[in-house]
Amino acid sequence: MLNTVKEILRMAKSRSIQLKLSLVLSVFESMLIVVPIIIAFQIIGSIPQINPATSAPLTMDKVSEYIIIMVVCLLVRIVLRYGISVLRSGAGYEVLCEQRKLLGSVLRKISMGFFNQKTLGDLVSTITTDASFIELYGIGVLEKITNGALSVIIGLVFLAVFDYRIALLVGLLLIPIYFLFKWVSTLQDRFNMNRQEQLGVVTEDAVEYIKGLHVLKTYNMTNKQFFKTKVSFARLKDMMLKLELSHVPPLSMIQAGFRIITIVIILLAAVFTATEQLPFQSAVVLMISSFSLFSAVETMGIYSAFIRLTQIAVDRINQIKDIPKMDVSWGRETPASFDITFENVSFAYDTKPVLTNISFTVPEKSMTALVGLSGSGKTTIVNLIARFWDISCGKILIGGKDIKTIPYDFLLKNMSFVFQDVFLFNDTVLNNIRIGNPNASMDAVVEAARRAGCHDFITQMQDGYNTMVGEGGTMLSGGERQRISIARALMKDAPIVLLDEVTANIDVENEQSIQQALQELLQDRTVIKIAHKLSTLQNVDQILVLQEGGISQVGQHTELAIQEGLYKTLWDMQYQTSKWKF
Repeated sequence: MLNTVKEILRMAKSRSIQLKLSLVLSVFESMLIVVPIIIAFQIIGSIPQINPATSAPLTMDKVSEYIIIMVVCLLVRIVLRYGISVLRSGAGYEVLCEQRKLLGSVLRKISMGFFNQKTLGDLVSTITTDASFIELYGIGVLEKITNGALSVIIGLVFLAVFDYRIALLVGLLLIPIYFLFKWVSTLQDRFNMNRQEQLGVVTEDAVEYIKGLHVLKTYNMTNKQFFKTKVSFARLKDMMLKLELSHVPPLSMIQAGFRIITIVIILLAAVFTATEQLPFQSAVVLMISSFSLFSAVETMGIYSAFIRLTQIAVDRINQIKDIPKMDVSWGRETPASFDITFENVSFAYDTKPVLTNISFTVPEKSMTALVGLSGSGKTTIVNLIARFWDISCGKILIGGKDIKTIPYDFLLKNMSFVFQDVFLFNDTVLNNIRIGNPNASMDAVVEAARRAGCHDFITQMQDGYNTMVGEGGTMLSGGERQRISIARALMKDAPIVLLDEVTANIDVENEQSIQQALQELLQDRTVIKIAHKLSTLQNVDQILVLQEGGISQVGQHTELAIQEGLYKTLWDMQYQTSKWKF
């Protein structure tokens, strides 16, 4: 419980003053709860019929004074409650906003290998559901724990003022209730149920179903695949029901425990009064207060489950924040040129080796093509240059500088990417092109669109450059998406271009337009091109043929096409397939 408080305060470090102030105000507000009880004690003690020995009988002036005190107390509590809510809620939303931005920043700096281990649904669940849970309940947990602990102290002190025996017995009764609190908070662990993890699974299954719906319809598999999603939802439902029902017995016992404490206070007050060990007015006040004296700690008991869920949510957020970052040097080593060199580079995905001790150089402002069978490491080389992963051994140099010593932002700033699978954000055409240069003027965007061969079809859209492209660019054709991706690469104007064979799955008309756009993009750039159509490689400066984790051939098309090896085999195969007739 205290660990949860510490974790939340540590997470809310930037807003800790606000939260601590809200807790201080909460303490004062809790202390004011006993004011009506004290006034009740005074009133009862001032009534001659109840306390014949009173030296100051109750008068209307005294009643008016008590009423004023009660009203002032009530107004102060309202003001304090308002201040607590503003401070706590404001701090909570600000803290979780910062945490979400921090998670986004962390994800930018980790190896892409992490995303092979962590599912999209789990990440989305952590950033949305877990963060929202802390937002809605976690910050409130601080107050509940503070008020609960404080009410125990105030309640026992209050009882001890009237009779230490009652206070001692109530203190003993609170001990088993404390262990019931711990029982409730650990139920999820004891049943080996992780609500947040299952929420991640449900999110992943739902996203997969929606994204793959067009494929499922094609094969008439929507019902079968939806069954998997339904099973996932049913599993979450069963888990939540089991978890909720598991809380019923201990929470009922906690509530029963406080009812027993109330009964004990009333019975002991009556017994001690009957045996003249306790004044009547004290007994009445104890009986009245017994119903509300420990209400805050009872509420804390109900919140015990939320406390554990909050801790799990915090742990899941911390797991992302604690992911080892790539070994990034934030020094000031910036290359003066943009040639690319691999020196004895090896790399493996987990334990599966992909590249073994490869070396090559791409001169500045030249084009190098990567050729090879599927799985030979072409895409891996491109990803390693951009430091989406870090190499196992060897060095990758740009302009003679190890990319691990180049500031990561500088590295990415000087690279443009154009791949087959184009991703466009669900935004306007204008903003998707401006990703290459967010500060670009409208004239610059139009010029880039013209050079990329997409200005004409953009202006024919209903809203022109302000047309929404849909999620992933679904409102556009494949060729249109490709040309927009080239336009934003032109906007970036980076000296290094990493290029997949973007025309591999494009019709002839679009292929010509895209090839013209690429000519604009690739002028005076250092280019590494993943090649599938060997017919497009006749004018590249060098071709690297990847085979079994290494480079088996290096040269230009004219020499490799007649040299025995994998390249000639692939070239002959493509030549033969080009003559097929259907």
